[in-house]
Amino acid sequence: MTPMNRRSFLTATIAAAVVAACGGDDDTDNSTSSQSSTTAGASTTSAAGGTSTSTTGSTVDLVADPFTLGVASGDPLADAVILWTRLAPEPQASGSGMSDVGDVEVSYVIASDEAFSDVVGEGSATALAALGHSIHLDATGLDPDSTYYYRFSVSGFTSPVGRTRTLAAKGATPDRLRFAFSSCQNWESGEYAAYRDIVDNDDIDLFVFLGDYIYESASQGSAEQGATRQVQDFEAENLEQYRQRYALYKSDQHLQSAHALVPWLITWDDHEVDNNHAGAIGEQNDDEAAFLERRSAAYQACTNTCQCDSTHLRVPISRSITQSRTAISSHFTFSMGVSTALTNKTRNRS
Repeated sequence: MTPMNRRSFLTATIAAAVVAACGGDDDTDNSTSSQSSTTAGASTTSAAGGTSTSTTGSTVDLVADPFTLGVASGDPLADAVILWTRLAPEPQASGSGMSDVGDVEVSYVIASDEAFSDVVGEGSATALAALGHSIHLDATGLDPDSTYYYRFSVSGFTSPVGRTRTLAAKGATPDRLRFAFSSCQNWESGEYAAYRDIVDNDDIDLFVFLGDYIYESASQGSAEQGATRQVQDFEAENLEQYRQRYALYKSDQHLQSAHALVPWLITWDDHEVDNNHAGAIGEQNDDEAAFLERRSAAYQACTNTCQCDSTHLRVPISRSITQSRTAISSHFTFSMGVSTALTNKTRNRS
């Protein structure tokens, strides 16, 4: 698919008030997914209740800042939003510097103000080693159409502060809904100055990413050959490599700041897995079983390193990416007659 197709699609989408975004996996992938509505390297917390009871991890003494990938939020509802971070003291190293560390208990705080003087929720969530020590915290019990601030802490380190907001209540008529979108953020094609400008302008409620968050291929050349900056010299094909590629992209401070600014909705295109793949068929017509294993690793890396596909927290385990043959579709209603239908089509096209 070409960028022009997605831009054309978005134009029609805005007119129809529908945005296409991500869903779950199909076929027989074996990636690790959310275990239930309250676990996925995370827990569900009620801001109204004030605390979480997820304490299945252990306390550890980390010697370097584990919040190198920043924080993010996404999949907002009128009363809830997913909060994300991932512990990665050495994001480009094998295991992200956490290879010998088991599940880790991480503290979080949610407040209605940036100074955290009005705390509405606090507690702990578990960063599961099986999910790359990522956390997807489903913060519930929030007020509609409201702004919140959040941060995580572990082993004496505190994450950057993120800001998020909930959707307006059903039937409400807010003054506006303003969002930005992007796609095809090839690391080697240029700096992410657009994200810097979006953060500086600070006038959106939501961000929509339309696919190709990463490019899986090995470096396409040096600066002399037109590359602004270079990715690793391998094509991502397994879980470790995909995680390292996402970590490289997430190291961009402009991108991190945009994630910390507002909640995101994220969909995949092809490069999150393999160029121009279709269903279980890779670009090079790989063995189907081998390609499904690769695709599973790619999807898990995306979920670990973004709040991508975090809607698995809100559906029964029977519809997880390991078991559903049909893509999981999620729906978000923004009031004012605007709603979204979130799907992913690369798995099902032929």
